Amino acid sequence: MGGVVLHHHAPAQLTDVVGVALLPFGQALEKFGQWIVSSHEVAVQHDVQQIDGDLQSVEIHPREDGVFDGVVDDGPAEVAGVLDVESSHLGLVGDGVSAQFESGAEPLPHVLDVGGALVSFAGGIEVPAAEVGGVLVHPVYDALIQIKSETRHELSFFPNSFDDYVPKDSTVRMVDRIVRSMDINPLMDTYDGIGAPPYSPKMLLSLVVFAYINGVYSCRGIADVLKYDVRYMWICGGKRLSFATINRFRTNHMIKCIDFYFDAVVSILVEKGVISLEEQYVDGTKIESKANKYTFVWKKTVEKNRAKLLEKTSAALDQIKEQIRLNDGSDIREEDSEPATSAKDVERSARLCERQVKNLPKAKLTGREKQKLNTQIDHLFKASDKLREYEKSLDILGERNSYSKTDPDATFMRLKEDAMNNGQTKPAYNLQIATENQYWTNFALYHNPTDTLTFKPFLDKYKKRHGKQSKCVTADSGYGSEENYEYMEMEEMVGYVKYNWFHKEQHKPFKEDVFNQANFYYNKDEDYYVCPMGQHMNPCGQRQTKSDSGYVSVITLYRAQRCEGCPLGSLCKKAKGNRTIYVNHKLNAYKKKAFLLLTSEEGMKHRSQRPIEPEAAFGQMKEDMHYKRFWHFGKDKVYMDIGLFGIGFNLKKHLGIKR
Repeated sequence: MGGVVLHHHAPAQLTDVVGVALLPFGQALEKFGQWIVSSHEVAVQHDVQQIDGDLQSVEIHPREDGVFDGVVDDGPAEVAGVLDVESSHLGLVGDGVSAQFESGAEPLPHVLDVGGALVSFAGGIEVPAAEVGGVLVHPVYDALIQIKSETRHELSFFPNSFDDYVPKDSTVRMVDRIVRSMDINPLMDTYDGIGAPPYSPKMLLSLVVFAYINGVYSCRGIADVLKYDVRYMWICGGKRLSFATINRFRTNHMIKCIDFYFDAVVSILVEKGVISLEEQYVDGTKIESKANKYTFVWKKTVEKNRAKLLEKTSAALDQIKEQIRLNDGSDIREEDSEPATSAKDVERSARLCERQVKNLPKAKLTGREKQKLNTQIDHLFKASDKLREYEKSLDILGERNSYSKTDPDATFMRLKEDAMNNGQTKPAYNLQIATENQYWTNFALYHNPTDTLTFKPFLDKYKKRHGKQSKCVTADSGYGSEENYEYMEMEEMVGYVKYNWFHKEQHKPFKEDVFNQANFYYNKDEDYYVCPMGQHMNPCGQRQTKSDSGYVSVITLYRAQRCEGCPLGSLCKKAKGNRTIYVNHKLNAYKKKAFLLLTSEEGMKHRSQRPIEPEAAFGQMKEDMHYKRFWHFGKDKVYMDIGLFGIGFNLKKHLGIKR
């Protein structure tokens, strides 16, 4: 059917609207007819018109079902929808408002309301209305919106490169460039060359580091983003790596050289002038292990149960041996009669008794008695297995007081993240880091819940890692001990390290407490203290104390001459007899030196900087990057994991990457 459009040329009364007849594809146009709008009908009074030599007549009127009929060349046709002038479209156009239809096309959702009579052509969905010449008309669009076709399932003749989808200044390119600039030989040395050729270690290292920068820490998570994130696809060149491949790379290869690549990133930061390695701010935090919090094994419990079982086993052995003697069994040798002290001793004694019971004369024992002896011997074998389990637990514990059954390297500690607020212990590791300008320069994991014992080995690791010790170190009061002060003095380091009473002793109540031994006058030349009543407190002995690390401190005891009848006695002391004070002169000297350093101008600067150094790094780690719990079992794997996090943390900060 030919297309005809009735179009309004200029503002006029709705009864005088002039139309234009169009043929498709730009054929000749001539004016004809007149559009008349009344209360209940839409019609065209037509004139005969010549178009390309053919006479055309046009008539459009509504049917009862709301669809417009059209007659062209005396041939009936149903008209509905929207077309444009370029392609067999038919439309009714009023004063700035169109009612449009299409011949042979799927109806479109437009509604025309003329004089209160709802005329629907295409689906009957209302569109915003406009009032024209007192008649409410719902407008429609004059032309189709052109939509580009979808090419999701089409094949490309020229395949695209992933390089085309990643901008030249993308952060993934920067990370990949830095990673590929590092020496790959330490990582290559972890491969044995057996089996199928492995994936490129540089590619895998770049993939894992970029994933950690963006907070993706699990192998399954990394494998998942490889399916839809074009940045990860770019790193791997479109390869679909399985989570097992990524896991093997981390646990079999990166675990052996994580320190090398962490140090390499720190060296890059030094070359860029971001850090100098001349100072370090040290702090620690406890991070929960992957193990369950109810898998605890306590050292005291193991020792107590082991002792009870040994006592019970010794009594059972004595009873069995006595039964054997009474039934004319062979005498037990003297070395075999010694009490059992281990699982091996219990098992050996049980086997000896088992042989002797078999060799007893049948006439001496009834079947029931022999069965009873065999049952007791079976209990001895079970006891030896349990003792062996206790001994294994003690070996795992070492100097620790607890461990987790599912992660034996984790120790139960009290964490700040206590959801129940009941002080419940959880399996965790003590993570120590050193920072400079908020970049990690050193990290280590320890079983000790307190920071005091970690300070010296941590600084040793810093020296081993970078080949030198920093000139100064700043830490909080958790690290202030005689052993640590002595270590810093031997390493010729300036230590801005607080001691436990640094803040308290500066308060007025502490200074004015005359009964506090810290405020007693001390005569260094004659080595005596003076009590509040003026008595001399002379040295009366020495004692040595040993820390958990094996460090020995010397404590000097000073005792007053006569406290009996002293009017200040009730305020000065609580114990009976003369008052005795315990003084560590070496530690006091270190404290005085530390006080002068901490209250100096440089010390105040370092003290104010410390809270925004490692503590800020821990805050970013836990809250911004959501690394609050380890993802692996075992200290070696956990160390590898936190090392990769440290690499990602430094690169993220250096490149200014934001999630």
